[in-house]
Amino acid sequence: MLAAMQAEGPLVQIKMPIIGDIWMTTTDIAARQLLKSPALFGRDSLQGTGKTLAQRYWYFPSFLKVLFQNMLGADGPAHARLRGLVEPAFNKTSIDDMRPRLTAIADDLLDRIDAKQPVDIVQAYTRPLPLKAMCDLLGIPPEDRAMVAN
Repeated sequence: MLAAMQAEGPLVQIKMPIIGDIWMTTTDIAARQLLKSPALFGRDSLQGTGKTLAQRYWYFPSFLKVLFQNMLGADGPAHARLRGLVEPAFNKTSIDDMRPRLTAIADDLLDRIDAKQPVDIVQAYTRPLPLKAMCDLLGIPPEDRAMVAN
């Protein structure tokens, strides 16, 4: 699918379930150019559509709408303020300090995979790895982590 999209060019329009038509980059260079250009890319849907994400997706359950309120949906000073709050957790020293724990999480997930059986790598590894890492980073107790992962 990626090869077909890349044949169309570095920026292609696709249809996402529930969301509708979106634009997607097919190369790292295109993604970086797009994300760094305020004239081409905005995170805050209010600026582009006049509606917040919660207003645009009014049919989503209330408990999901809170997920629309984060730094990924903010631009300019609001994004910078929120990014400044979390940036220290992602500096080189913090990441180096986390490396042994992240390696242990990755190894544990890989150890759970039966090498003799077909596996859905997204379900078995790529989805749980960042969720488990974020739970560690946020200090979520092990007994509460199932609520985050499901």
